[in-house]
Amino acid sequence: FPVLNNQLLVLEVIVYDKERHRFDNFSSLHWKWSSSDSSLLPLNPPNSQWRHYGNRAVLSTGLSRTTGSVSITLSSNTHQIEVLEAAGTSFQDPYSPTVESSLSLLLKYRAVLDPESALVYNHPNNRFIVSILHGSSFFYVDHVIKPRPPVADVEYIKDSHQINILPVGEGHVLISVKDLCLPGDLLSSVIHISTIHFIRVRAPDKVSTLTS
Repeated sequence: FPVLNNQLLVLEVIVYDKERHRFDNFSSLHWKWSSSDSSLLPLNPPNSQWRHYGNRAVLSTGLSRTTGSVSITLSSNTHQIEVLEAAGTSFQDPYSPTVESSLSLLLKYRAVLDPESALVYNHPNNRFIVSILHGSSFFYVDHVIKPRPPVADVEYIKDSHQINILPVGEGHVLISVKDLCLPGDLLSSVIHISTIHFIRVRAPDKVSTLTS
């Protein structure tokens, strides 16, 4: 699943038996974390921190500021001996089969709209495009047109993440975009549509030289 590449990643571990009953406590198990790409997801201190709270365990780790795909794997087939000795009990180590689970992550930049504002000439052949850059690729797109009479035809192209705006009148279009899979504020872009009311023509300054 997609995650922001500059956020703190928090993963919660829950352990079940083969009948899908949840364990109330698994603090005696010894866990091993591994990353398929340590440059994208480092698991070495001080970048990561492992905490155990009885029936739940949490890994907090920092992510790379670049993008890419990485998998994180958690496995266990041994116990923490000191925990067993403190409890006055023992179990066979290593146990079989190994308990293991993996999670695939897509590190993404936060989504942005390009451009955030623009002035567009009102002409039926003057198509304007607002692009959604980066993000999870799953977006909710909405628009508001003011004034109420038709100002533009708006179409969102999902495959290219582009919003096509075809002017049909004067006014402005407010584009709103929400990333459905990544945290962040609502993105907006304001497109003003207008016609030409006057043209000013200026001549460059001229310098005359006299020759004798």
